[in-house]
Amino acid sequence: MNLLPRDGPHKGEALQRALRLFGCTTAIYVGDDATDEDAFASAASDRILGIRIGPAQASRARYHLPAQDDID
Repeated sequence: MNLLPRDGPHKGEALQRALRLFGCTTAIYVGDDATDEDAFASAASDRILGIRIGPAQASRARYHLPAQDDID
């Protein structure tokens, strides 16, 4: 599922809006492509647990998993 408001410039902004809307200060964000990098970078690593799925040359996610099946 993609989380992106119609007027949002990128997934990082969408994640920050969701945090404010739900009154949260932390989140777990799992992403598998370049469009998720903005979300990984949208807050300090102690506020967002970023998990990149699949290979990436360079990712701002702190953690990586080889495949979607590994999420559970």
